[in-house]
Amino acid sequence: MEKIETMRKQLLDVFPIRKTAAQKQAFREWLTRSLRKMGYPVEVETYGMGTNNVIAGRPEPAELVFTAHYDTGPRGIGFVSPTNLLLSVLIPVATVLLMAAAAFVLSVLPTFLMDAPGATVPLFVALMFFGLWMMVRGPANPNNANSNTSGVLAVLSIAQA
Repeated sequence: MEKIETMRKQLLDVFPIRKTAAQKQAFREWLTRSLRKMGYPVEVETYGMGTNNVIAGRPEPAELVFTAHYDTGPRGIGFVSPTNLLLSVLIPVATVLLMAAAAFVLSVLPTFLMDAPGATVPLFVALMFFGLWMMVRGPANPNNANSNTSGVLAVLSIAQA
């Protein structure tokens, strides 16, 4: 049985980023092998859009289920999910409004300087789509140890115990 320190090293050294389909697949294979070595039955549930859940044990009769996401989020602004209902709505709205303000300035300034006012709206729309794309599908955040890696390691520690 692998010690949790060995698993931590694997997570941080071999699988630090799990964003592409190939990275996620390699990680799922390692995770499945690790959980099976601990004696758990393991299955991978596959859903549309590349969503896969690794299920260890038998969750249906369980009184308690532990979960963690294993994929790596994009670099940049991430939405915070506070328990305060008002803040959980205001933070994403404020983020998008700030992005819209930045896109507005970045679209008005060059089109004003180039005396091309007809290009302002298309440039604004392009900048907004780019900003939203970066928030969802942008480059991987290499500093994810305190996000998904800590969650996966916590669940593996519980499974091993």
